Amino acid sequence: MHKTTILETDRLILRPLEADDAVNMFEYARDPAVGPNAGWRPHRSVRESQDIIESVFSGKPYAFGMILKKNGRLIGTAGLDEDTHGDGMQLGFALGRRYWGNGYASEACNAILSYAFSELCLDCISAYCFGDNERSERLLIRLGFTFRGMIKNGWHNYDGRTMDECSYSLSCKDFRRVTVCN
Repeated sequence: MHKTTILETDRLILRPLEADDAVNMFEYARDPAVGPNAGWRPHRSVRESQDIIESVFSGKPYAFGMILKKNGRLIGTAGLDEDTHGDGMQLGFALGRRYWGNGYASEACNAILSYAFSELCLDCISAYCFGDNERSERLLIRLGFTFRGMIKNGWHNYDGRTMDECSYSLSCKDFRRVTVCN
């Protein structure tokens, strides 16, 4: 069993999701500008958000809710999971649209990457996004990820479409903010 990991940044607390987070998750996850960018259908009810917390996030030691320190509100999720296209771990994130452009995703992902390379001693982390998701692509590049190529028909979407994915990777050596790497 993994111990509970909680990470902290200047403005965020990154902690495991709780059942009480469903209302705030639904608030951002129902937005059609959020979920489809990550390949999931916009949530249709608070109950669906509760089910997602239980089925997708529960028991994953490196999946975090992004909690604003100033008010305790869940504004998104970020974390590491098994790489869907290979060995190792991949970074994923989703952020409520009203919080876009404020650096929250970058802040959360930097904290997770620092933890992954310094505490988990990972050598490399992958990330994927759809080619039309320019915001995520820009964030991955700002974080230091390198484009590896396009995975044709790499994602089977919730709406039945098969989509191409842009593949990125970041090595411990290339993560400039981390001083302890194997």
